[in-house]
Amino acid sequence: MAKPKRKYESLIGKYPEIPPGEGAGDFKDQVRAHVEEYKRCTDEELMDMLSAREDSKEEQEENIKALNVEIEAINRVLVDRFTEQKKFSVTLADGRTFSKKITAYPQVKDRPALEAYIVSHPDLDFLYKVDTKTLGGYVGELMLEGRDADVPDGVEFFLKSTISQTKRS
Repeated sequence: MAKPKRKYESLIGKYPEIPPGEGAGDFKDQVRAHVEEYKRCTDEELMDMLSAREDSKEEQEENIKALNVEIEAINRVLVDRFTEQKKFSVTLADGRTFSKKITAYPQVKDRPALEAYIVSHPDLDFLYKVDTKTLGGYVGELMLEGRDADVPDGVEFFLKSTISQTKRS
């Protein structure tokens, strides 16, 4: 059997897709600059600005939610088409490349069962502080190795496929 080109490609169809449902430094520098600017304002001016910014943020967040719904819907159609056509990457004439990205996600469905499993397997004590990335890496490797039976009790496994775009320079 040929080795899959993508890390989790061999697991497609074997596990379900995840159910529907990201510079800190630059941010801090920008905040510092604004703090100096706002120190010159009165309390009332600051409260008016805060109220206006919060209203604006709320409105923009609603717009972003609507955009995220559209992005997710378009993504799902493209993932389905890429899957049907057995494609992982498409490059358009303008140089943009769209690639299917597959990510593995474990989901703790029964925390007490998982904790009991970890206690009974001392070599897995690094999972005791159940960090999603650590658990995801561990479970993902088990799945790739075909060791389904070794997945800790209380954990479900999902795949999430998305389309990512590489823009031309």
